[in-house]
Amino acid sequence: IPKRPEKYLVAGRDDRKHIKNIIQNSTKNILIGTVEGIFELEHQSLKSFIETEKNDLAVKILANKINVWRIIEEMAFYWVATQEGLIKMYKNGNLEKIFAYSDTPFQSADDNIISMIKDNAGILWLGSRNDGAFKWNPKNSNLTFCQKNKSGIRSMSHNLVRSTAQDNDGNIWVGTANGLNKVNSQTGDIR
Repeated sequence: IPKRPEKYLVAGRDDRKHIKNIIQNSTKNILIGTVEGIFELEHQSLKSFIETEKNDLAVKILANKINVWRIIEEMAFYWVATQEGLIKMYKNGNLEKIFAYSDTPFQSADDNIISMIKDNAGILWLGSRNDGAFKWNPKNSNLTFCQKNKSGIRSMSHNLVRSTAQDNDGNIWVGTANGLNKVNSQTGDIR
């Protein structure tokens, strides 16, 4: 563990401490998602920085001025969950907006995607602040959702979805502001 964590900050950025996601990509570089964008630390540079205690660490800005919640790596791009919806960030640096919740037929007022996983079938499960969990298929752009409803049938415990995970049986576990929900990814049943 580094002895000088303040040395890892990006100079001149007030929001540099607000880190929401860290991943290691296929080239072993570290990608850091923050409220100010996505930053990349080259593996060898980081290793040398820690071992030699130099004061310089090369930080590359991959995407600037986007509020990033989650990053998932694919072969040629990254899925990026942001304050403005789902973005595809190609490894050449180009960004493509895929959709925002407010652009969908569900007409959510808040475009923040605050949690995101890719299940074993390649489906993205996206968490929202107010509208439950969305299930999006990148192959056909089919979008469905699970949320709290008055009937209690296929109802989530709350519409604020903070985290999602898939178990070995293919079920999606959804952590909300009011507990844990188990979603059968095949039938849509919620417990």
